[in-house]
Amino acid sequence: MTNRDNIFDDDWILIFLDTFNEKRRAYSFFLNPIGIQMDGIRTEEGGNDNIDISWDTVFYSDGKIDKEGFTIEMAIPFKSFRFPDREDKIWGISIARTIARKGEIIVWPPMSKEESIVESDC
Repeated sequence: MTNRDNIFDDDWILIFLDTFNEKRRAYSFFLNPIGIQMDGIRTEEGGNDNIDISWDTVFYSDGKIDKEGFTIEMAIPFKSFRFPDREDKIWGISIARTIARKGEIIVWPPMSKEESIVESDC
C-alpha cells in the first residue's frame, strides 16, 4: 500500500486527454503496475513538466504484474472532467510509458520537449 500520487519510483503509464483539443491543457492520468493512481492537469505554461497534481478526480484502475511485464486497466467517468457541449467531440490524446530501471520514457505520438501537450486528435 502507498499513498495516491506516489508512483514515480516505479514504471508507470500516463494518458493525457485534451478534451477541448486546444493543445494547451490536458487532464493527466497516471498508473503504476499495481494500479496506484495519480492525476493532475498539465498546462503549457511552465514547460513540459508542468502538471498540477492538486487536481484530483474519481477514476478506477487496476494493475497486474506477470511474467511478460504488466497490464493495467483504467476507467475514467466522463463526469470527471469538462469537455465542449458539441455534437462532434474532437479530443487530443497522448500516451506515455516509463521504465524506471532504464530511465526510459516512451511517448506516443512522439514529441520533443519543445512541442505542445497533445499532438494526436481522436
